[in-house]
Amino acid sequence: MKSTAANLVAVAMVMLVSSARPQAGEFPLLQGPYLGQKPPGVYPELFGPGVISIDTNFVHSAVVFSPDGSEVFWCTNVGWYGQRKQQGFLRLYFMKMVDGRWTSPQPAPFVKDKRVERPVFSPDGGSLYFEASGASNAEDDVDIFVVQRTNNGWSEPKPISPLITSPTTERLYCVTADGSMYFSRNLMRNDETVFVSRLVNGAFTEPEKLGEAYNSKDPELAMVLRPKEE
Repeated sequence: MKSTAANLVAVAMVMLVSSARPQAGEFPLLQGPYLGQKPPGVYPELFGPGVISIDTNFVHSAVVFSPDGSEVFWCTNVGWYGQRKQQGFLRLYFMKMVDGRWTSPQPAPFVKDKRVERPVFSPDGGSLYFEASGASNAEDDVDIFVVQRTNNGWSEPKPISPLITSPTTERLYCVTADGSMYFSRNLMRNDETVFVSRLVNGAFTEPEKLGEAYNSKDPELAMVLRPKEE
């Protein structure tokens, strides 16, 4: 009897260990802060290899974590390398920690098939900002959108503010601790300029053009992408 009982316990332990291991084709077990990756150090290292950093994908944004570390968003063009390069297929992906384990990467449901770039969290984690095509769908009409955290996930995206949205390109750079938004405008018109819009009583103010410390006589980025003719 003792031998039989011992054998049963051994079989149960083997089954338990086997069930805890990812099987072929399953998403690996990722637990802990930063997807269980080594915390940032002095020297840059590839982050999330095979999960976020995938050789065939073109990752086109920073990887942004919510303030509590339980969610991560980034933009990627799946299969961009090694295939015909299809511009305009950047998608917003996310992962979430559930019961201490990270879910597999999935497209963010609130943007579906919409081209999205540069996600940024608000300081409290209650809002997520990103860039997407404006109402006209023109090439140079890119606006900053926002979704709000709800009890069921996230709200539908909407333009951040009529004071910031324009018929040209607004690109998101950062949101400060007090909620102020720093962004640029006019990328595609070869006159990109950096602005700030303050968050006052829950609403963004009229954007202010920053001084010469931020804005030179040349476009701040477009001069690199589109050099002026001599």
